[in-house]
Amino acid sequence: MPDYISHIILLPQGAEWEWYEAIRNYMLHFRVTVTQSADDAGSFHGTSHTITVIDTPGAWPGNIVDWLGKNYPDAALDVIQVSDAQALADILDERVQTEDRYGERQTLLLSWPTDADARINQYFASMPWAYRRWPQTPAHEGTDIYAPRGTFILACADGDVYFVDTAHPNQPETYPYGNQVRVKHLFGKQVYCSIYAHLERVDVQKGDRVLRGQRIGTADATGNVVGDEGHHLHLSFLREGAQLDGYRPDLVDPELYLAWPDGRRLTPDDALPHLYGVHEDADHEMARAMRAAGVQGYILWTEGIGADSNDPGGGRDYASLVTDYGHTAIVRLNHGYDNAGTLPHSDKYADFAKRCANWVARSRGCKIWVIGNEPNNPREHPAGGQITPERYAACFDLVYEAIKDVQPDAVVTLGAIDPTNAAMGDCRQYFLGVLDNLNAADGIALHAYTHGPDPRLIISDAKFQSPPLTWQYYHFRMFETFMQAIPEGLRHLPVYITETNHMFKTGEGDHGWVDQNEGWVWAMYQRVDEWNRRGGQQIHCALLYRYPRIDDWCIRGKGSVIQDFQQIMALKYRPYQRWDEV
Repeated sequence: MPDYISHIILLPQGAEWEWYEAIRNYMLHFRVTVTQSADDAGSFHGTSHTITVIDTPGAWPGNIVDWLGKNYPDAALDVIQVSDAQALADILDERVQTEDRYGERQTLLLSWPTDADARINQYFASMPWAYRRWPQTPAHEGTDIYAPRGTFILACADGDVYFVDTAHPNQPETYPYGNQVRVKHLFGKQVYCSIYAHLERVDVQKGDRVLRGQRIGTADATGNVVGDEGHHLHLSFLREGAQLDGYRPDLVDPELYLAWPDGRRLTPDDALPHLYGVHEDADHEMARAMRAAGVQGYILWTEGIGADSNDPGGGRDYASLVTDYGHTAIVRLNHGYDNAGTLPHSDKYADFAKRCANWVARSRGCKIWVIGNEPNNPREHPAGGQITPERYAACFDLVYEAIKDVQPDAVVTLGAIDPTNAAMGDCRQYFLGVLDNLNAADGIALHAYTHGPDPRLIISDAKFQSPPLTWQYYHFRMFETFMQAIPEGLRHLPVYITETNHMFKTGEGDHGWVDQNEGWVWAMYQRVDEWNRRGGQQIHCALLYRYPRIDDWCIRGKGSVIQDFQQIMALKYRPYQRWDEV
């Protein structure tokens, strides 16, 4: 830190002793001068300096920020809008603790904007099919919050009302927000705006200063209310200078700034990779595409390694394929494919475990190992044999111990159950049977699909019509039933969706991806993120099946599908810290 920085705090006129107490630690730590005179602050050490402006309601005869900007344009302004000294102390103490003089790493924290039960009706970036008719709106551009008609709508933070519209409540196509209020918030050197839409009544007017928690109106369903939500609050949030590709400038996800009434906050786990990835790659194309998008994703490789415990060959350099590009490798170890079986006959389980350990020991760049694939589907069974839940668990336990012997920090992961197959009975019961018979596991793999390319199927609640699967969703939400079935004692484990696609183009037997961008990939990742936002067991990735030209589900060369993938990567989804860990 330089010996001296030209920096002054402008306290409100008439500020009493509690305001000086609020700034005391900050002032001493950063060696800042303080004044209550706007002219003294503006002319402090010439004009090239920074003024930390404490902007409180009624403290100045006009807009102090505008006045300083007009009269002292060379001064940099660090604005803190607060209504009491304790709120100021909290902000400045955080700056001291993080060595953040001007709050450049701080973000504005929003309070819950209603007095109704706290829940979200529709998440940011949801339902692309409903919003793409509007320009620069690839999907929902805000957060819809539960608010029955007449619910009080509250300002999320201190600020100034800069726009009010009550003239167009019933023109949904041209004025989709209906009755609305917009509030500007200054926080440090950042400028934010909150937008409250679909209101019944507006209780403020342009130019008003509002306080955090102050009533600004009541809820209704004016304007364009998409879907069947009915009355609610639509909350959009802008941060000046932000850019989410595809959306209009400044728009950001409100929930990333929002505190729930019980204090919970949505906190991305920056130590983990992003959710994005593919099942295999070709010529490093997807590894490069994700890196170019600023994403640290996943790439899965599948290996048929046999069960010869004395085989000296095998192993692969996954670092050169995946991790050297900044991504995480997942490798699925199979005994073989088709009649060879994803696991061998049970008398070869010990040999298969040794073979897996040899492969791991001879490989580089991978720690996540998935053992076998869809063991409840007979097409994955060895000829003349069967993989029961008990047999899969017995084999997995042997493999687990063998891999841990050679790579103690390995994440040895359960192979995904076929979520739509009932050849061996109820697939959920098969899954639970495996879990009941295991000694240990480090992760769980799942598969999830839709039966068709319509992105609306991602959120469909349709279920299978025939026993024993009448409990199971027919489309992508099938992953949710397995997540809900995981016993409490295993809900700390990471979950990986290692295969997802839309299975059919037009119907049964017409397999593969349709080369279109209607938002299927977007909607799929948004749905996984929506699950994660609920704060429980986290899904760490969802992998598009599959990239290379190996079978009917090849993505390579399908430019519209790849474009869909590239667009959703702009949202940089990651798992979140669980509510009970924050």
